[in-house]
Parts: sequence; C-alpha cells; structure tokens
Amino acid sequence: MAQISESFHYVRSEASNFTNALPIQASQFADLAIVSGQAAGPNRVWITSLKILSIQNLDWRVEFHGRSLASKPTYTASGYLGTNSLQGYVGFTNNAATAYGTCYLYYTHGLKIPYEDQDGAGQLHVNLLNQHSATAKLPGDTGAVFIHVGTIDAS
Repeated sequence: MAQISESFHYVRSEASNFTNALPIQASQFADLAIVSGQAAGPNRVWITSLKILSIQNLDWRVEFHGRSLASKPTYTASGYLGTNSLQGYVGFTNNAATAYGTCYLYYTHGLKIPYEDQDGAGQLHVNLLNQHSATAKLPGDTGAVFIHVGTIDAS
C-alpha cells in the first residue's frame, strides 16, 4: 500500500514587496521564496489558501505566474500587457474583507491551484493587482499589503 505524505508550507511576502502606489488596474509583482533555504529547482506545489493583510480596503486580484515578471510589463491603467505564464489567480472584493485592527484581512482556503516554478528559482511569482473602481493603493507604509500563501508540495 502506498503511503502519501504532505508537507504544508507558507509563502510570505516581505514589507519591501508591495510598496508601490498602484493606480486603478495597475499591479506590482514579487518573487517570493517557496520554502526558505530550499534549493532552487522547478518546484511544484498546490496553492491551498491565500490571506491578504492590507491597510486599505480595496478590491484585489492575486495572480500566480510560472515565470518571474521582472522586466516584463504587467498591468497598467491602459490594460494587460503581460506574459502568458499565468497559472491561476484569486480575486477579493472590498466587501469580503474583515476589519482587523487598523487593517483589513482577506482570506480564502480550499483552493487547488497547481503551480510550477518554471524558472527553477524556488519562487512563487506573484502579481498583485488593484481592481478597485475608484481608489488607488497608496505607496509605502500607508498602503502596506502582505500576502500569505498556503502550499502543499506536489512532488
């Protein structure tokens, strides 16, 4: 009888990852380490949960790309200019947020998004898009956003 074991990990953004001001329909990407200290390679995981902690109550879309978006155009106010590496995404509206102190918390679980780091860098390539219809994300600490992604190894 085969034995199946799962290894659950969290992938977290850093304070320096999403610091740009984001006009409506603009985005910022980050390359997040899938597992701290893990050797690089074509990592395969299942994305199972997503949590966003945000200073502003906006509509968010978090995209997961197989390749880094560094030096590639992403979303701008004029539309999508990006890559064909999109592997999945999760959207949140501002009415889905829970007030959490002076921040807003967005959370979903039960996701089953297959993800492969096609760059072989041991990273989750994330693009955060501001989809609010009337409000821009503020820069720096006044618009701080943290992303926390739950994953299970798929190898």
